Amino acid sequence: MNRVWDKRDGSALKVIVPPPVIIERQAKYMRRFGIRGVSGSLLPAGKFEAQFQNQCQYAVMPVKSELPHFKGLSASFGGTDETVGW
Repeated sequence: MNRVWDKRDGSALKVIVPPPVIIERQAKYMRRFGIRGVSGSLLPAGKFEAQFQNQCQYAVMPVKSELPHFKGLSASFGGTDETVGW
């Protein structure tokens, strides 16, 4: 898994999960729309506001934020909306 870290607070901004790790339905959805990852550190200041954390099943430690923590992908990205219980 490749990660890009936010220089301000150290949180992961981009996670690229190898296709064998993602269930096939999610992988097909991501390929169809060309989704690979977005590095929030490259966006202009004030243009990005996180709405949720995804792929939390791979977190080494609980992610501390008030955002929803999805185990895989949210339903809006073809996932199940299953969350982790932190």
